[in-house]
Amino acid sequence: KEKEIRSLGAEEFYDLINPDRQKKAAGSADFLLLTADAKDVAYDLYPSLVYMRGTFIMVGLPPNQVKITPWFLVPRATRVRGSAIGSIQNIKDMLGVAAKNNARPIIEKIPMSEVNKGLDKVRDGSVRYCIVLVS
Repeated sequence: KEKEIRSLGAEEFYDLINPDRQKKAAGSADFLLLTADAKDVAYDLYPSLVYMRGTFIMVGLPPNQVKITPWFLVPRATRVRGSAIGSIQNIKDMLGVAAKNNARPIIEKIPMSEVNKGLDKVRDGSVRYCIVLVS
């Protein structure tokens, strides 16, 4: 994962499964955009990664209840937000950043004849980023 993330331009990488790395990552972000939507994810960990008075935004919709300990929010004055989509201006700004930095999506191409295989991958969560059907 680290190699892939760095190839996308990340300057830092934290393996959050390792407790020592979790401590190193604590308070390391002004702004954390969480796109994860899997069940049984340690969502309680993520607010601890945000600086004092930082912002934690969830855009993924996990299938089960998300539990977050208030201790990670209240003393640090962390803002928690959720968003299904940004404003028109947010979208324009992000497209501008993507164009400026020549960002390209990571996709998995599969032939149209294997559409059911693609749907199975979406259902079981084994898709890496995005599937594109090609003719």
